[in-house]
Formats: sequence, C-alpha cells, structure tokens
Amino acid sequence: MYEFSPEEIRAIVRNYLGTATDDFVVVSSSLAAHSSSKVGFMGDHRNLVVEFRRSADSPSVESKSFFLKTLPARDDTSANAPDLVVEGGLFDHEAEFFNRVAPLLRRSLREAGGIKDDDDDFCPRCYLANGQILVLEDLRDRGYAMRESKLFGRGELEAAARALARLHASGLLADLRGSRPLRELYPRAFAEILFTEAAIKTKRLDLAADLIERLAVKLGRDPSRVRSAVHRGFAVAYRWSDEARPMKRCVTHGDPWPNNMLVKQGSPDRVCLVDFQLCRYGPRTIDLAELVYLSTRRETRQAHESQVLEVYHRELTRCLGPAAAKPSLEDVRAEYEELRLTAMYLALMYLPVICIDKRIMSSYTAQEINDRIVFRQSNDEIVKIYESDPLYAARIDDVLGEYIDYLERIDLPKEYEPIVLPDDDDDQQQQQ
Repeated sequence: MYEFSPEEIRAIVRNYLGTATDDFVVVSSSLAAHSSSKVGFMGDHRNLVVEFRRSADSPSVESKSFFLKTLPARDDTSANAPDLVVEGGLFDHEAEFFNRVAPLLRRSLREAGGIKDDDDDFCPRCYLANGQILVLEDLRDRGYAMRESKLFGRGELEAAARALARLHASGLLADLRGSRPLRELYPRAFAEILFTEAAIKTKRLDLAADLIERLAVKLGRDPSRVRSAVHRGFAVAYRWSDEARPMKRCVTHGDPWPNNMLVKQGSPDRVCLVDFQLCRYGPRTIDLAELVYLSTRRETRQAHESQVLEVYHRELTRCLGPAAAKPSLEDVRAEYEELRLTAMYLALMYLPVICIDKRIMSSYTAQEINDRIVFRQSNDEIVKIYESDPLYAARIDDVLGEYIDYLERIDLPKEYEPIVLPDDDDDQQQQQ
C-alpha cells in the first residue's frame, strides 16, 4: 500500500482548501475502506481520511475523507498482462488527465457557460495525482452513488448522456482556445489504448469473436457472421478519420459503463464521470453508443434511444455556446449509427466481465480474476459462469440477440475479413 509523505498530505489539504499558504495544521491521516466489495479492476480503492486545523490557533479539528485510487498490489497483477496497468502507464495516463487536461476542460466549459454549479461538472476534483496514486473528492459527499444494478432507466441514461456532452463540449472548446489540440499538447493523456495494433497482433479480437460465437450457439443463433463483424466493428474505430466529417474527434471518456457513471437522483438526475484511464481522442458518439449498450436492456434502448440522442445534442449545443460550430442532430444520429457495430462489439467484450455477480466474483482471488476473466487467454471460465448463472446469461443474451439481429439486417457477409496491418503487407510483398 502506498505510503504518503508529510508533504504529500499537506499538498492534498492545500489543494482541497484552495490556498497557497501553509497556515493549516495537519493533525493526522489514515486509510479506511471505501466499499465492502471490490468496485474496479484496474486499481485498489480506499479512502484517505485527514484531520486538520485551518490555522494553528483554531480550536476545531476538521476531518475530510478523500477517495484514493492506487496501483493494484503486485501479487494481484495478471501473468497474462503484467504491464497493462503498471508498465503500460494507465496510472500515468489518468494522472496526466487530471493534472494537465481536466483544469483546462473545466475552465473552457465554465467560460462558455456550460458549468453553472458544481453539479454541472463532469468529473471529480483531484487533489494529488502521480503514476501510483490518485486522490480525488469522494463524490458521495455531494450525494452521488454507484448504481448496484448496473442498469439505467431513462432518467439516469439521459443524465449520463448530458454528462458526456459536457465532457465532449469542454474538449472542443479547449481545442478552439488553444494554439494546438489537447492531444498534441498532452499526448500522454490521450494515448490510444483500445484500438491499437497490439490488440490485433495479440489476437484479442479473435478471443472476443470466439466468445460471441460460442454464446450465440448456446442461444440458438447463427454465429457465422460474428468473426467478420468483430473485425469490422474494430476497424471502424481503428481507421477512423476526420477527413470530410462534419463532427471531428474530441476528448472522450473511453469506458462509459455504469460503475463509471455516479448518479445523483433529483429533478433531473445528475451524473458525474469517474475513471479516465481509457480517456482518448475519438468520435464522440462512441461514448454515447457504448453507454447505451452497457447500461440498458433492449426494451429501454428501443423506447428511449432516440430521445437520448436528442438530450445529448441539446446539452452539447448549450455547452458549446456561441463560440463554436454546432453539429446538427442529424449529424449526431449519423455518427452514432456508423459506430453502432463498434459499440455492440465493445459491449459484448465488457459485459461478460462487468456483469459477474459479486458472490461469484468473491469466490476468486484477485490473481484469478485477472488471469481467468479480465486478461484471460481462453473463454472457458466465462462460459462456465454463463452456464451456471441464468441472470448473468440473460444480461449478455440481451445484447447478443440484438447483435445477431443487426448483423442479419445489415446483410454482413459471412466471409471472415481480418484486419491487415502495414507490417503484414510488407511481409507478404517480401514473400512474393
């Protein structure tokens, strides 16, 4: 577990108080459990509790609890992907976002009128960040909470869409006011992690296709188009270009599932986004489409998907204000539809991991969770859970059935169309 230095504790309190002076006095600091169960896969979560006096002569001692995210213990790291979180730099990635990018996003959005109060913010405040730890505000203090069911109704879904719109608008505004796009100024914050050559070379696409095919057979559906669809869905995002597009890429969240969308219920509901380890520059509606497929049942999607796009567009337009060109609702709908295949592939890649019941998950050690489930080399464990848990199977089948229906509707050819990398082209030419 990370050990804070006295100066780091003072820096956290200083940033929390928003002061440049050291008039306060730190009394004590300690760690406490954040939750009774594990809530993430890429780090350990706790609370840092700091007691302090605002001045040396203050008679009262204040206590403040911060959300603490640390690197996973070495013993918990998967043998299959030991460098993804640590050497792979996911913590550096997120620390760079909070240290460098988030302040610019907030300032741009506030100056354009997109932030009117604290609940218009799109992410938590950060008080200390480096390659090993993140110290953030505990959003529970403002009434935000994680949804146990991992399913959203219309109100929560629309609130999440508004939060994504604020994030996207803030990035577009920051790019407008800066000399260069944020991705050029802070490349470490936007390193591509999802749609890379490594995912192709390590056969992660084929692993996903194998699982979808196996589960499709169990559902009594034709799996013959799945492998081609998985590669095509990946290729849409992998080869995405802004050329001749009315909507340009911008800052996106990259991992918009319900655990990363803390909800504050009200009229209307509010959502604050957390976990920016997969933050990237990409087409904005991939966030929106992935959110829809990861957080709803099919009947909710059918009933409210169109309204969610309208809510997103309305909030995006509001936040951009008069300074920026605004896409039309038709532009939003067209990009969303172009990315639907990609979003369904991502949902079927993530749902088998995130929907495992807590009781079942608790039967594994942290190392087993990583080796057999998160960074698995085979799908046998996932299939085993699918066969033993009807609720888990139903949640996956909900998206799987729509996926197969969609593949048949768009008349996707059954022929397998693997993505060819530039190096593969060179190798083929040399062999000839």
